[in-house]
Amino acid sequence: MYTLTVIIPGYNIEKFIDKIMKSLLADAVIPDIQILVVNDGSKDRTQELAEAYEKKYPGCVRALSKENGGHGSTINYGMKYAEGKYVKVIDGDDWVNTETLIDLISWLKVTDVDLVAANYCIVNENTGESTEKKYDKVQYRKIYKFDQVCNWNDSIEFHSLIYKKDVLKKNYKQIDEHCFYVDTEHILYPLINAQTIAFYEKDFYMYRVGDVNQSVSFESYVRNRKQLKTVVLHLAEFYEEENLKIPNAVSEYISRRISKIISVLFSIYIKMPYSKQSKGELIEFDSELKKTSFYLYDMVQLRIKILRILNYHGMKGLRKIILMKNSVNERGIGR
Repeated sequence: MYTLTVIIPGYNIEKFIDKIMKSLLADAVIPDIQILVVNDGSKDRTQELAEAYEKKYPGCVRALSKENGGHGSTINYGMKYAEGKYVKVIDGDDWVNTETLIDLISWLKVTDVDLVAANYCIVNENTGESTEKKYDKVQYRKIYKFDQVCNWNDSIEFHSLIYKKDVLKKNYKQIDEHCFYVDTEHILYPLINAQTIAFYEKDFYMYRVGDVNQSVSFESYVRNRKQLKTVVLHLAEFYEEENLKIPNAVSEYISRRISKIISVLFSIYIKMPYSKQSKGELIEFDSELKKTSFYLYDMVQLRIKILRILNYHGMKGLRKIILMKNSVNERGIGR
């Protein structure tokens, strides 16, 4: 059995595929790694190049192909073929630290933990600047009960996350398809099955930023805000279905993560140029959120509660304040 399955969502990744594949295909790990390149209806040479790697590394690389369905659909599809003890999703325009990969797989062979949170790096493709993201207050490689440590750190991000396959596949909940911003679904849905967690101290995932076409740019947020709304409401439904069945600490962690995305969605609507349409969309979303989960509806920031009291008449003024303070955080929700 493979130690690690890597699922690579691939849509038009022709110019990136060599970098990610070369970072994964170290001789020392080839017997232990399964690489699933899931071509999501690409219009470039993604499938051709993936098949060339499959031919060169049979039994290690599989070139899968499907109709375009978005990032979530590639994860759903790849999970059908995952055979590794652990599963990691790595976006096709990112890559890994090869030396860390070798050490990580060696450790995963002998450990038995439901969830691994590894250090990772954010790499700006324009400046070359690299920012390491670490976990505080933890002893690396020690196995903790998840509900005892989940609120020690701000959050466990998509780039850091490595799930045990059995945890992912148990009562697998489909991730939204034809949507951006589904990374949080991949993070949170399986958490109800995770009992244990370990933190890994070496930088593994190299997360590329700096492209204005990325889904985490503000322009993309505005264009795709309705998709983010769909994801938020589905997460709220998930929270309402599961929060009484799981430990209080885990419920708190999940609600805090969803609340963060709700705040980002509000910030998008407030910061974008004001119009009756955008105001109407925000009011409609807020009404749906209230019906779906009053708890999450009530968790929002004070400024949003004030906006509600003013019946959203203060959107223009609040936008000016936000622009002046430059306080809206556009990153961190995922693709």
